[in-house]
Amino acid sequence: MTTNTNHRFNTLDGLRGIAAIAVMLHHFNHSLFPNASVAVDLFFGLSGFVIAYSYYPKLYSNLSMYTYLKKRLIRLYPMFLLGLIIGVVALIIKSLYFQTNLSFAQIFTAFSMNLFYLPYLADFYVQIGIDRIPSAIFPTNDPAWSLFFEMFINVVLALLLLISKNTKFIISIVITSAIGLIGYSLYFHIATPGWGMHNFLGGIPRVFYSFFTGVLIFLLFNFLKSKVQAINPIYILFALFVLLSIPYSGKIWLISTIFIVPIFIVLGSISNSTNARINSANEYLGWISYPLYCIHFPILSIYSTFYSDENSYITTLVCSVISIVLAHLLAKYIEEPMRFRLSKKFL
Repeated sequence: MTTNTNHRFNTLDGLRGIAAIAVMLHHFNHSLFPNASVAVDLFFGLSGFVIAYSYYPKLYSNLSMYTYLKKRLIRLYPMFLLGLIIGVVALIIKSLYFQTNLSFAQIFTAFSMNLFYLPYLADFYVQIGIDRIPSAIFPTNDPAWSLFFEMFINVVLALLLLISKNTKFIISIVITSAIGLIGYSLYFHIATPGWGMHNFLGGIPRVFYSFFTGVLIFLLFNFLKSKVQAINPIYILFALFVLLSIPYSGKIWLISTIFIVPIFIVLGSISNSTNARINSANEYLGWISYPLYCIHFPILSIYSTFYSDENSYITTLVCSVISIVLAHLLAKYIEEPMRFRLSKKFL
């Protein structure tokens, strides 16, 4: 299958940006976007689709696994690293103000492991406002748990393609992981797993299902495009806004992840606007989404050390402005130049 890797899926960019903003705002104020956990599953699914679109034909032919993984690491690691650096500073401040029971030695160990995408598995807590977060596998930057699984599933994709590139094989992975995710969530009564030591294993079927659903949508893209009618992208973006705003429950999250997230990926991939302003806005939302996701939680962690006004709109406003401005500056003046130099040296 051949693809034009220069093609932009502007609506998918917009979906990614709205999802990242919703996650940020929910962390800042839990009354906003209560169903924001679904956004992470959307990220995994979007990643599966876009990576398959960009790399699947190349992995069929002459792109080595080593080169592929270098490309993915160069794309993901610089901003991941910047988030961890801000996060470890936040964690040290937390320790100085007795808002975590992690010692400095444990913080150093956690930071050292997280630097290499390794989860830190231990019993501890970090206080964020009035919330006491137990045993997060990335204490230096809580949302980075999903980036660990993102890198993990990128490696898995390359390995599995050595076994089989058959579409039926991908379908079997999607079905098996869906059963695993449903079984894990219902048996252990745990929704949205993967982020902490006590629900870590549930992250495996979670990322497998959403990511390989995105891969499968790519493999069936031409068929789906001929059968599904494109709709106005504004309606799709608004529908995501509504989905992320509905009251949260474990069953709603599970139903959304299994059945609704794939619909957004299908509709977003075939429905693109011809309006230049909308496309520019979506492109910017897609561009800022990853930096914003990587750095917003450490900002909250530092702020909440001194101001613990839970669900305050002042907190939301202050932290949002700082996060957006800092994400833009870091992406433009540090991350992108870093990626350019790394690509020039290693690719």
